[in-house]
Amino acid sequence: PNIVPVHSVQEDPGTGLTAVCMPYVGSATLCDVKDLAFSAPGSQAGAILAAVQELPYPRDPVAHLLPAEPVLQTGTYLDGIRLIGARLADALAFLQERGICHRDLKPSNVLMSPEGVPMLLDFNLCADPRQTRHLLGGTLAYMSPEQLRATGLDAPPEDAAKTLDGRSDLYSLGVILYELVTGAHPFG
Repeated sequence: PNIVPVHSVQEDPGTGLTAVCMPYVGSATLCDVKDLAFSAPGSQAGAILAAVQELPYPRDPVAHLLPAEPVLQTGTYLDGIRLIGARLADALAFLQERGICHRDLKPSNVLMSPEGVPMLLDFNLCADPRQTRHLLGGTLAYMSPEQLRATGLDAPPEDAAKTLDGRSDLYSLGVILYELVTGAHPFG
């Protein structure tokens, strides 16, 4: 439930472009949560719901409507962040059980449904044991030290890709949660 479902993927060999079809469950991300949380005073988890409930387009009719978690309605802001962190950790555990590493976890790659459900998306750089090619990269501010080293010029990509696993995603999740709690990146 914390990963955006993908209905289909089409690749155009001529252009190299890929189209991904998924339900529209909103457009808010954790960036919106962070922006609202630190621009308006208050310490209630309701701020999380307020940040994610503006929908510029109607929801996909097949998207399941779920009630918001009670903690997001009555808890503190920190309670809401703990809930988001736990849900994202569950999603990462699901991926890691299948040998998949996201490799680009950041606030803009966590979609927030209007009910406050965090959902991972953007698996363009993910490592999957079924893939033959492994892409390296990510967003510098959220990359683990081993991921930064792997993208350096001194290590062959095929060797570097083998050293990365789910621990890099956990590092990125820690950076995100730190930002959501403090309003600042842990390393400035």
